[in-house]
This record gives sequence, C-alpha cells and structure tokens, in this order.
Amino acid sequence: MIKSDRTTGITRDYIIITDTTIQVQYSGRKTAIFENQLIARNMSEGGGSGSMVLVDNDTRRVCRLSFTGSDIITVINRIEDVIKALNITL
Repeated sequence: MIKSDRTTGITRDYIIITDTTIQVQYSGRKTAIFENQLIARNMSEGGGSGSMVLVDNDTRRVCRLSFTGSDIITVINRIEDVIKALNITL
C-alpha cells in the first residue's frame, strides 16, 4: 500500500490485520464501534485521517481510506464501505 498526506508525506506499508472491530473514544467520552477495519503498522500521524490509500502504486487504484491510529498502528477503512455508508457512486 502507498499513502500520501500533509503530515507524513508518502508512506508505504502492508496490512497486518484484516476484518477487525475497533472502539474509538472521542472527546466527551463518547465511544464508537467500527467493524470490518484493516490495520497497518504506523504510517500516519495527526492530520493524516481521510487520506486515500492505494493498493498498488502502478495502477493508483484507491481501495482504502486512512481513518485513525496511534504511534504503533494505522486503522484503515475499506473504500467500498465508505462509499456505501455515504451513499455515493464514483
């Protein structure tokens, strides 16, 4: 995978966990549960959320959306789930 964002620039890594469920705590102590997420090693920092993740640098096919993470991991949405949730077409 390859990703580019304003904070880290271009980063490359691999998916290490597929189809996982995570809980994200937001300010105000509200927690949201996200299913069917992908985990990569840390390839983002603050400001990287929402960046497109490409499967393959040659085809430049968007398949993921960087979502959240920590100093150890990056959580990534499957783009088809994002498109379905937003009820959009490309």
